[in-house]
Amino acid sequence: MPLLSKDNDNSTAKNKITKRLNALIIEGKGNSMNQEIEFAIKEVNKERKANKNKWFTLFVTISGEQVAIKGYNTWIQRLKTSKNDCVLSSNMDLSVKGFNGFLQESFLSIQSK
Repeated sequence: MPLLSKDNDNSTAKNKITKRLNALIIEGKGNSMNQEIEFAIKEVNKERKANKNKWFTLFVTISGEQVAIKGYNTWIQRLKTSKNDCVLSSNMDLSVKGFNGFLQESFLSIQSK
């Protein structure tokens, strides 16, 4: 199964969170990119905490750009855009502050493309 699903409908209402198998599809909230990034980071952390010592997968849509995230605890193994033009990975065993900083910087770099 590919990391990114191509059949996701990006026209669904904002703030909709749908569980599919062991993954979440998160539609960003608010009009501001910073609000969308904050919302996405909170949802990634909720999933991380709900899956301690397990792999987790999320699909996050920010300003129309879908981002697939695969991680384990505070390690993001793959953060990949729907256009496959950006694939990032974090260091392993980051502090929560470092983990959140990595997510924020990654989302901001995707926004600037």
